This record gives sequence, structure tokens and C-alpha cells, in this order.
Amino acid sequence: MQHDLWFPSPVSSSILQDLDNSKIENFCLSLRKTSSGREISNLGGWQSDDLDLSEPKLQELFFEIRKNLHLLKTDIGMKDNVELDIDNIWININEKGSSNQLHSHPHSLFSGVYYVKCIPNESGNITFRSPIVTHEYHLDDSLFKNNSMLIAHTRCFYWPIESKIILFPSWLFHYVTPNLGNELRISISFNTKVIK
Repeated sequence: MQHDLWFPSPVSSSILQDLDNSKIENFCLSLRKTSSGREISNLGGWQSDDLDLSEPKLQELFFEIRKNLHLLKTDIGMKDNVELDIDNIWININEKGSSNQLHSHPHSLFSGVYYVKCIPNESGNITFRSPIVTHEYHLDDSLFKNNSMLIAHTRCFYWPIESKIILFPSWLFHYVTPNLGNELRISISFNTKVIK
């Protein structure tokens, strides 16, 4: 029997080995001291305004993000003359108890998050909800012998890991659970644009 996987939502991740997170952390904390930030999906915590893509202290990070966007577009079979680039990018600093409510990222094809500072299993995870709106009305994972089958799930989550980047379709609704630890969770999120 042939099985066609329609409407997939690829979530991709990798560890960026060559970045100095302490330098990035210092930049994030110093910016928080000089800016009141904004509130969009954050419940508590601090979110920066969009960052300047010419910021010298973040060029290595921007380079690595662009490199991973190129790998993503190649792996999912986008045309050779198409590239993904950073459209806007911002900092999230979540203290204990702060989180991000359910949201998506309109006007973008793929979005992503890079973890600068966090504690796995404490700092709160990013949870993605099925893009099929009625999934939860019908799907019960107890019906499946093997819960590793992706079709058996209406949600999936990833724990934050320092130096990890996660890329996901911007239409995929997601939220961040509360930071339960005493350490700050610092991440940098971004949206993409298509260049032809």
C-alpha cells in the first residue's frame, strides 16, 4: 500500500558549534538595560524591538542562521534560484514564570529560534500544535501501538538547549511554556523572507 504524507510541517534543528554565547548573552542583557522592549506574544519577560541586521556583535550569529536557512531550503527541495534570508529578528529574555502565548508568524515562510542561555527541562519548552484545526477532535494517541508515529500526535515540543537552532514553518502555531528555573532563558527569534 502506498502512503502519501500530505500537509507536512517540517521542524528542523541543529547545534551551532562555533558561536560565542557569552558574547551574545552580554549583548542581549545590555540591550535590555537601554530599551523598554515590546509585548507581542510574551507573558512577562522582555522582548526587544527588531534588531538591526548590520549589528556588528551579531554578524557571526546571522551568518550561521543564513547558512542553516540555505540547508533547509535545499533539503526541502526549493528551487536553486530561491533563497531564504532573515527578514526580522529579536531577543526574548524570560525570567522565572514568564512564557509566550499561542501564536504564529504571519507574512513569513519559515521562522526560527536560537537558544543563547537556558537550562533543559527547566527553562520551558517550545510546543507546536497541529496545523490541522480539527485534529484534536478526532485523534487519540492511545489508538496507536507505537507513539513514535508522527500521525499519533496533535502536539510536539522541544526543550531548549544552548546553541540549538530550531526552524519551523511560520504558519505552525506554537507557544513557550513558563520558565520554571531561576536562571534566565535567553533566545533570539526570527522570521524569513524569500529572495528570488
